[in-house]
Amino acid sequence: MKRIILAALVGVPNGNPRRCFAAGNEMEETMKYFVNTTVAFAALSALSFGTISDALAGTAACDLKIKMTKEAEMMPGGAHFKGTKGMKKDKMAGMKKDKMAGMKMDKMAGMKGAHEVHEGQYGGTFFMAPNKTNHVEGVYSKECGFRLVIFNAMTQPISVNRFGAFVKYIPEDEDEPEAYRILSQSHDGSVLQASSNPEIKGKFDVELYVKFPDSDEPNMFNIRIKH
Repeated sequence: MKRIILAALVGVPNGNPRRCFAAGNEMEETMKYFVNTTVAFAALSALSFGTISDALAGTAACDLKIKMTKEAEMMPGGAHFKGTKGMKKDKMAGMKKDKMAGMKMDKMAGMKGAHEVHEGQYGGTFFMAPNKTNHVEGVYSKECGFRLVIFNAMTQPISVNRFGAFVKYIPEDEDEPEAYRILSQSHDGSVLQASSNPEIKGKFDVELYVKFPDSDEPNMFNIRIKH
């Protein structure tokens, strides 16, 4: 039976990490539980794991130089998007029916300009989220580990503080154990990251699990790693 290992870095005195291992077929469900039961876990992980991750992945070489703006959070997919409530009823009442019929749905929903950019912005693998609003980009390198960037509908980066995620590293060699890493929030909230690399000798791929604020369960994305 393939051995499944969870390796979570836990802060200990003097900055030395202690590895906690758990094995079993239920490990993936356990990981989903961790991410699903508390989006506050993302904030907690920033406290528990952030110092370690920032020390290793927060170097200049690993900095994706993500620029977040307040405006991006006001757009669909952002934390402060208000929906279509801004359109006044009197304007709607005074609008001719034929004009309303010709109005595109994306404009009605405040989505003008949405989904026009559907490619990675930081050299990673890009996906549209199942909620049809957010986008995600997974970026992996041996030097920096795994980093996750989350975008609004306009493919503008937003804060990751409402999201939770973990990754499963799947080795090509079936004799090697799979490895899990919980992603923790960077100091500036621009990425979720796991700087520690899996102890896998050969090639591997990644399953990324992301808990979106509007979903009950984490959503899975498959990422092919270039070796």
